[in-house]
Amino acid sequence: MSANCLECGNPFQALRRTAKYCSAACKQKAYRQRPATIPAHQWQVRQAQDDGRPRQTSLHGCTVQVVSSKDAADLIRQYEWLGNPGKPQATYGLVDGAGELLGVSSFGKPLHTHSSHVCGKRNADKVILLERGACVHWAHEHAASYLIARACKRAAAEHGWRVFLAYADPMAGEIGTVYQATNWLYLGQNLGRSSARYLLRPPWVEPGDVANYLSERILRHGTALQRFGSNPATFGEARRAGYEIVPTKGKHTYCRLEGDKREQRALRAALRYTSKPYPKR
Repeated sequence: MSANCLECGNPFQALRRTAKYCSAACKQKAYRQRPATIPAHQWQVRQAQDDGRPRQTSLHGCTVQVVSSKDAADLIRQYEWLGNPGKPQATYGLVDGAGELLGVSSFGKPLHTHSSHVCGKRNADKVILLERGACVHWAHEHAASYLIARACKRAAAEHGWRVFLAYADPMAGEIGTVYQATNWLYLGQNLGRSSARYLLRPPWVEPGDVANYLSERILRHGTALQRFGSNPATFGEARRAGYEIVPTKGKHTYCRLEGDKREQRALRAALRYTSKPYPKR
């Protein structure tokens, strides 16, 4: 049975009635060019800020160094999904041969017990969260994975951390591709939460402006919206005030273990969650 390849257009002999591509190469090329349902936030930022500056073609001469909180904060506010620098305990940057900052990764302590006790209570002091990270729009396409891998190793050597956690937020169009590229363990979605996750859209925020939605945590722990009451299950007061309740999926959680082989084996055995296959778009 003859057919035409959807990628290259050449005719080929199809073995199956449902065949669409003439080769595995054409199928892979078509898959890579397929747009995601929600493009990742940093991809959108790079497209919006593209000023014609050519993208790096090599990481030769780039090094990972400790950078100041101010330099990191300036880059994070411009490129990162959350738009704020957080409260990092250590910050590393990717610096090119000319001394220009291309990207940052900052590490801070997890706020929740289910994160800090991911390898048991006795290993809680070894756990750290990769809480912020971003690269400039002209950085090399592999700059993020290059930076993250080396920043984790430096942080492990300089601070004694051994268990690194990171989140990928579906609301930002993220599935954690950069963590998959550097062989992190995938622990699942909505880790440590037994209930659904919600965001609140204030009436003055446009429906597509997801970055300015409010977390349901504000209802329970915040002060500005305490007038909404203490029962976050119904969000009745929030609805009456004009807020839209938006159900959303939890964040993807990734884990990386550092240290020698013996340390990594012990931490892997103590890991409270089973690693799962990577999510795909």
